[in-house]
Amino acid sequence: MAEKDKGEKKEKKSSKKLILILLVLMLLGGGGAFGYIKFFKAKKAGNAETKKAVEVAPKGSSEKLTAMPLNPYLVNLIDPDTRRYLKVRIVLNLSEKKVEKEITEKLPSISDSIIMYLTSKTYDEVISPMGKKKLKSEIQKIVNKHLQTGRVNQVFFTEFLVQ
Repeated sequence: MAEKDKGEKKEKKSSKKLILILLVLMLLGGGGAFGYIKFFKAKKAGNAETKKAVEVAPKGSSEKLTAMPLNPYLVNLIDPDTRRYLKVRIVLNLSEKKVEKEITEKLPSISDSIIMYLTSKTYDEVISPMGKKKLKSEIQKIVNKHLQTGRVNQVFFTEFLVQ
């Protein structure tokens, strides 16, 4: 009788272990699939949209404006008490189509300047509507300093996240 109880206990323990292992494997597989879709598939789609310029016409105007989306920026803010992050997607409204080529050629130095500017900001400076307007104005000035053939007329935020 005692041997029969030991056999049942071993069988129950091994079946519990098997279920636990299968559950852990399913969670890891699901997490891996989620991570792949979230980070790798999204980047491929995002890269395709950043390579082309989009023509947009403002309301009440027959004039077409050239909009150029930039890659998203994710930077640390310089808050002394806590860690805060800023993620921003920027679209540049260009004065003419040929400026897009110049920006593409100078994108590493332009991105570096934008990142250096954004990382010099605190949470309080970027969270208010006036702070966002100032960011747009400064980013426009930064990009225009690098340009010779045309200029950026406006800067748009298509995503703005502070955490």
